[in-house]
Amino acid sequence: MKLFQKLLSLVLVLSMLLIPIPIKADAATSGTCGDNLTWTLDDNGTLTISGTGAMYDYSSESTAPWYPTRSSILQVVIEQGVTYIGLEAFYEDFYVYSNLTAVTIPDSVQTIGEGAFRGCSGLT
Repeated sequence: MKLFQKLLSLVLVLSMLLIPIPIKADAATSGTCGDNLTWTLDDNGTLTISGTGAMYDYSSESTAPWYPTRSSILQVVIEQGVTYIGLEAFYEDFYVYSNLTAVTIPDSVQTIGEGAFRGCSGLT
């Protein structure tokens, strides 16, 4: 009987270790995207990039910090002071940015990185 209880205890402990426990990980809704730039995504789907200077470049190995929330982005507002939109900042192979239908770019932007909006099928 003691052997059975020990085996049962061992099976219970092992099953508790092997059963995944769901942990809710909320995607960030704000952060940095340049040395002096910040981004915020509001509840209405507006991604706002503000501050001064250049946005970081991104790639498939180093995605933009808003990438996990990309399907929620309906419009992008880049505020005055931003000088560069990063390489592949909104690039998506599988058209996940298809909900993105509007982008506001101020006069302060001097350069838009290659592929910054490639795959944004909702932009006309």
